Amino acid sequence: MSIRAMGLKKGGGDRFKRRFSPMLWLASLSAIAVLALGVTGTLSQIVASITNSNNSVQTAGPSSFGLSEALGPNGTGGVCATASGGSTATCSTINKFGVNGAAGVPLVSGGGSNTTTVTLANTASTTPPGVTGTLTVTGGTCSSAPVPGSADGTADLCGIMNVVINCTGASTNPVFSGNLNAFTAASPITITTLAPAASTDCTFTTSLPAGNETPAQQDVVVSQPITFALSGA
Repeated sequence: MSIRAMGLKKGGGDRFKRRFSPMLWLASLSAIAVLALGVTGTLSQIVASITNSNNSVQTAGPSSFGLSEALGPNGTGGVCATASGGSTATCSTINKFGVNGAAGVPLVSGGGSNTTTVTLANTASTTPPGVTGTLTVTGGTCSSAPVPGSADGTADLCGIMNVVINCTGASTNPVFSGNLNAFTAASPITITTLAPAASTDCTFTTSLPAGNETPAQQDVVVSQPITFALSGA
């Protein structure tokens, strides 16, 4: 057996050498650039989003605020009128200058007095909580006129007839004390603050001072509208 040593021909290793390709290098550089842009976030991203369209809240309505007036004390005589928020009502069955809400014995100069108590309440509910309000009283324009068919009663008693108002829970009592013209001038007068479902009893005491016994001051009907208001912010 013989062993032969095989030799490479000169120049035979050229086929093992890698050839330089410009296109291959350009493709590689492009791939690197795309990868770099993706990492830095400069390319467009996929986004998922949710829009919430049903978002609302409702403010409290008229049922959350209101004022009621009843014959007192503690409203035991029944409700005369109720006004919800933004509305007005009229109470025509409680005479504040009468006796227990009704026309009483005619006042005598220097004599007794007529007394009527009314209960004023914030009708707002407590669950959910309603609106707290400030209660005021306003004396309207007083009028004085003879009793129909009487030959007397020509005097104007609006500046003579007195009324005293006391209310439970008021910051100051009496809330008012003076003649009816002065009541008008001082109005509106703040009574107290009423939270939802809270109430106050207001007592009106009407009298005619002594020294008013002339025929012109007899058989006189004195009238004055009175308005209670509950205001909430």
